[in-house]
Amino acid sequence: MSQDAQPTDSKPPGSGTHSIAMLAEMEAWQNLRGEIRQRLTGTITVGVLYLLASLAVGAYLILKVSEVGRDVVVLDHWEPSELPVQWVIKIAWAYAILAAIAIAAYGLLMMWVQGNLPATASRVMGLIPAIGSTVQMVSAGDFCQSMYQSVADSRTYPDALTVASKDVRDTSLRAWLVTSGQRMASGQSLASVLVSAPMRVAPLSAMSAFTPEQLTQEESVRLWHHATSECHLQAQSRLSRAIQVVSVSCLVVSVSIAAFAMLVGTVFMMTLIQGLT
Repeated sequence: MSQDAQPTDSKPPGSGTHSIAMLAEMEAWQNLRGEIRQRLTGTITVGVLYLLASLAVGAYLILKVSEVGRDVVVLDHWEPSELPVQWVIKIAWAYAILAAIAIAAYGLLMMWVQGNLPATASRVMGLIPAIGSTVQMVSAGDFCQSMYQSVADSRTYPDALTVASKDVRDTSLRAWLVTSGQRMASGQSLASVLVSAPMRVAPLSAMSAFTPEQLTQEESVRLWHHATSECHLQAQSRLSRAIQVVSVSCLVVSVSIAAFAMLVGTVFMMTLIQGLT
């Protein structure tokens, strides 16, 4: 479809007025993206709660152990001296700082998944293993569905990119779409524009290998439909992997935090007992 393409008499699916099947499919895609975001945020929330619980229990254990040794006099080379407890208290403070960092990171993650972070911060968050690729694929689904709908409505590609910039949630993708619409209006091809996309996902990379402007409207509609469908299939696959990675990682870290607190308490009590004997 050329930039100046006009509606044809053949009326491909969704041209001008969307068919019921097309509307149902787009609604199903939208609901799927919402479900993926919800399940991802739910998994992250549970993982952070595990971390905070382990940090709270660990800090409580360390502080209680330090209270036992407070003002206790022990023998050091037969010289009486107070049992050092400051190092234990510092570890408890370190646990508190880690909890504050976890809460701040959780807030940033929630804002990012919902598309409320600045463009630069959004690109940085996209580097997070498992979670980043899942959110990027969902954002690519937002973009491809918007393009699919615009192409079916016989919009030119510059107009379609402008509309997509209002439909997507990801701020880095939104900023790129605004400039991309301007670049296409100035004469650049869609393929050259897609190559500069802020996210590297397979459906967009595949689209950049084609020249949609030279295709008929029906071919362009089918192409964008396939890209949109592929985005949602890959998003579901990446969600399963992300849930597994987040769950296992948070569980391992939580157990390690609690185990370290128990180790600190054991070492402190051994020091106390040895100093009293």
